[in-house]
Amino acid sequence: GPNPSSPRLHLLLFFLLLLASSGLSYEIGDFRQCRVAPFVPGYNLVGESLDMVTFERKGVHPVDIFTAMSPFRTCFLYRNPHQGNQLQKMLPLGLPWSNTGGLFRPYIKTFQTTPQTLQIHSVYCSTCIWSIFPKIPPDMFGLNVGGEHYDSYDYAKSRNREDQYTFSSHWHRCSFYRHTVRAKPLLDKDFEEDMKNLPRYYNSATKDKYRKFIRTYGTHYIYQVTLGGQVKRVAATRTCLSKLNSVSASESRWCLSLDLEVGLGMARLNPSCSNFLKNRGIRGYYYAGLYEQDTEVTGGNGWSGWVSNEYPDSEGYRQWKESLKGIPVIVKFFVKPLHDLVNDEARSGLVDAINEYTRDTDITVSVLQRSCRRPTHHSNCCPKRLGKGWLTVTIVRAWVRKQQRYRRRGDGHHIHILIKFHFPIFYLLQVDIGQKLKLELKDDDSIWQELLLSCSWDVTVGSYTLTCRGFRGTFEAKYELLCGPHLTGDDCDIYEPY
Repeated sequence: GPNPSSPRLHLLLFFLLLLASSGLSYEIGDFRQCRVAPFVPGYNLVGESLDMVTFERKGVHPVDIFTAMSPFRTCFLYRNPHQGNQLQKMLPLGLPWSNTGGLFRPYIKTFQTTPQTLQIHSVYCSTCIWSIFPKIPPDMFGLNVGGEHYDSYDYAKSRNREDQYTFSSHWHRCSFYRHTVRAKPLLDKDFEEDMKNLPRYYNSATKDKYRKFIRTYGTHYIYQVTLGGQVKRVAATRTCLSKLNSVSASESRWCLSLDLEVGLGMARLNPSCSNFLKNRGIRGYYYAGLYEQDTEVTGGNGWSGWVSNEYPDSEGYRQWKESLKGIPVIVKFFVKPLHDLVNDEARSGLVDAINEYTRDTDITVSVLQRSCRRPTHHSNCCPKRLGKGWLTVTIVRAWVRKQQRYRRRGDGHHIHILIKFHFPIFYLLQVDIGQKLKLELKDDDSIWQELLLSCSWDVTVGSYTLTCRGFRGTFEAKYELLCGPHLTGDDCDIYEPY
């Protein structure tokens, strides 16, 4: 028979104590029951290795997730209230968790952000978490994820190439189970063998072997998972177009959150959000509207999650929630360093190797940063209002007849002298489109600043040559009228993205 002092027997006794204190509905199954009973949903989503530099899930488990049978050919069976109290096998890693009193814990979470911040909230992205939160211990960092790959960062970058956006994320999350790896779990045999083959110390001579180990097993392992599903929506609101329509960032975030709730059948549409969400009455008309959205649903039956106030789908949402009981994914997890699993003899070398790996890995975040193409009052390149432009006026040359009086034989006569000006004079003005351009030529030598010539024109966008003629002379000028940033059209009253 088995040695009563064996680690597996200790594990059995420990687990029995945990189950007794947890209040979970469980029983010890015999060999026949254990063979036919399915595993608790998501049992294999805990204990997986993770590279916290690249956010790559390695697909291997340093802890043993396959040994459900005890040395006594028994197993722990759990009555799952979410699946008709069916008896399901539990791994001796830790406790499954469910809360039948609070079956669903939905919430909408929003934040205004940049593409860089969105990257933190996407589990599989290409940045090092310590470069952004260097003071947070890695084993204490809880990551919100959506199960499969959802690259919010790439979406934000693609939008940022087209226009200037303000981003917000909106979640609706449901959770059913939580699995936790207990302290000092049984280790996977391959992991134990690879650990034994590592050199005892980490240095330049042993670096390659440690790096190969990290490439296989990562830097951390997932010690706790919350399982369920989520609807995640990333909204991109056009920053400048919103300003032109007097829509604040907080207003847009609130309306976009409401749009998701209405689509899921959780709320009613507020009239104050109707025009914004339906893209009605937009000043500075732009065909793509004030905002765009991208939606990802993780877990469950493959429901698309494409809902809105105009296209609600509460029944699809209900069916999706029900399907999560059997097809859950990770919605939140916590990690611990991989070296926590090894004994003191091998620990120091792995600690040094992982620390150097996280410092040395060159991970950069490249986000398109826009600069203003034309002068503007706003540092973010947004115009204050529609119909704004920049007018450049150049006086090219002028001919002026100037009178000089003289007396001969008692009669007064005038001599007309032609004076030519050939040097250009420039003026740069910010103007409201629709104003007239008026140019005057005055004689500064006279006592009263005599007006010699005066002409006015309606100005439109583009470059034009002007001529003003009169009895006292002629002058030539030219002007160029450019719309302000993000504006186009003859009257600079149409919004234009980058």
